[in-house]
Amino acid sequence: MDDGFSPIKLLWEAKAIPFREKIIVSTMQGSIEGTAEGISDEGVLLVRDDSGVRHQIYSADIDFFSEN
Repeated sequence: MDDGFSPIKLLWEAKAIPFREKIIVSTMQGSIEGTAEGISDEGVLLVRDDSGVRHQIYSADIDFFSEN
């Protein structure tokens, strides 16, 4: 992997999570409701919660809000 994480990041961002949509992130420390903003160059999910705080998510279960 001479190019590092960059090629994987592009594919991950294109297919894994619908960015700018509301999600619920459940970690061992608790749950965060917010908007997925992207993935850092290190592979960390970036989520902004409803109060505007940006969280770096290293490991979590992710649920998507359903429009009912």
